[in-house]
Amino acid sequence: MKKWFWLEPRSIVAIAVCLLALAEIVDLTIVAVAIPHIMGALGCNIQEVSLVTTSYIVAAAVFIMTTGFVSSRLGSKKTILLSTFVFGLSSILCGFASSLNEMVIFRLIQGIGGAFLPSMAQGYIVGNFDEEEQPKMMSIMTLTVVLGPIIGPLAGGYLVNAYSWRCIFFVNVPICLVAFLIVFFWMKETLTEKVSFDSISFAFMAIGFGSLEYFIDEGNNLNWFNSHKMVICLCVGLVFITFFIWRGVLGHSVVSFKLFKNSNFVISCAIVFLFMVAVTTGMAFYATFLQQGYSFPVDIAGYITAPRGVFAVVGGVLGSILCNKFDKRLVLICGLLLFSLGCHLETRFGTNWSLHTQLLTCAIIGLSMSMTFTPLLQVAFTGVTEALSNDASGVFNFFRNIGNSVGTSIASTLLSRNEQTSWNDLSSHLKPFSNAVQQLQNGLFQGMSIQKQITIFSGQVQAQAFLIANINLFYLGCIMALSLCLLPMFLAKPPKGIIKVHAH
Repeated sequence: MKKWFWLEPRSIVAIAVCLLALAEIVDLTIVAVAIPHIMGALGCNIQEVSLVTTSYIVAAAVFIMTTGFVSSRLGSKKTILLSTFVFGLSSILCGFASSLNEMVIFRLIQGIGGAFLPSMAQGYIVGNFDEEEQPKMMSIMTLTVVLGPIIGPLAGGYLVNAYSWRCIFFVNVPICLVAFLIVFFWMKETLTEKVSFDSISFAFMAIGFGSLEYFIDEGNNLNWFNSHKMVICLCVGLVFITFFIWRGVLGHSVVSFKLFKNSNFVISCAIVFLFMVAVTTGMAFYATFLQQGYSFPVDIAGYITAPRGVFAVVGGVLGSILCNKFDKRLVLICGLLLFSLGCHLETRFGTNWSLHTQLLTCAIIGLSMSMTFTPLLQVAFTGVTEALSNDASGVFNFFRNIGNSVGTSIASTLLSRNEQTSWNDLSSHLKPFSNAVQQLQNGLFQGMSIQKQITIFSGQVQAQAFLIANINLFYLGCIMALSLCLLPMFLAKPPKGIIKVHAH
């Protein structure tokens, strides 16, 4: 590697585009911590404010699939510049939004602008660096994927507490401005192609995946199949996705279906989808678990999860080294096993918490996520031709995003239902004449009024039911990750060293 490698224009451009991808991924989670403040400022309830998150996710899910078409038609440089401009401008508009309708519209535009950034970052790296240089640059790309969901809640909590909820949107502006200038002056333009746009296929895709994503994100709030609205969304989504697939099989689609003839790519998409489901099922509400289960303030909960980000960096470097020396499939399996171990350790949490255990589990999970994504990002594109590389990046990132949404929905649904089930089970053991209750009444509760005793019992039962519900999610995440460990062996054996992935 050259001595001044990191100061070369292409390296600086790659880092700038990765920062844009990081900003886009962070925006998927950063809003969650500001929901109560947004509700108060915009005068809406919890069901209405959920559209602020859903609109962004739906827009990103629909347009991320068109990355290949847009970048071929406009060229990589123009695509990145246009996406950066739209993403940055919509972030400013979101920060100044004065009503829920404005916020939802601006978040839709923000989702469209940000949809292309992760795929374009990945495409730029693999197309501008050789086999020797790719490990370091791909490790940076891996960190954006891993650190995004971690940084989001931490940065959001800090900005909301220290400044205002509007700052969670304004923070994107300097990143977009600096990256825009770097790309504009230093990135070389790529060749464009006259690619036909199939509007019918796009309409099928937008309606189908948009409806399905809305069903996934809003299902728990609207009680799933007990809601006619949710049933209609699911049916519309499935019907239009079927039409989209039919159109693609006939050879008329905004996404090339030739990709799916590559079994290696298909299996990799399945792995990233299922792994993201496992990750978000076990981790989506971890910060809430620390705050409500152990009464930590927002900032302390953030500090406890900090090792996840630190060890994600270590995992990215370690994963790159191991991928050069060993079979990448084995490195991928090791990452999945580490994640299972981290989730298993979390199932040992109880009412008496240990700081060392909390920090250890966060470190293991951060390490495991990078060690999983580092080989997966390389193996996924084995055998993908240059003509299909941009389509492949869009589809791969689509499955990553949709896995994140599915995992969050599973977690929110199971958490609310398991908490109620555990509450009913625990409260059934609290009988006036049981030995445990009588010992408390004759000891700690002696002299207290019945009403105060009931209040204390109720609080304890609620707290323990919440802990049990979260521990069940950790069990589920552990089992799901373990079940994935055999899937990498169905991948084609990748060559040693870094795989050269073609891109425009």
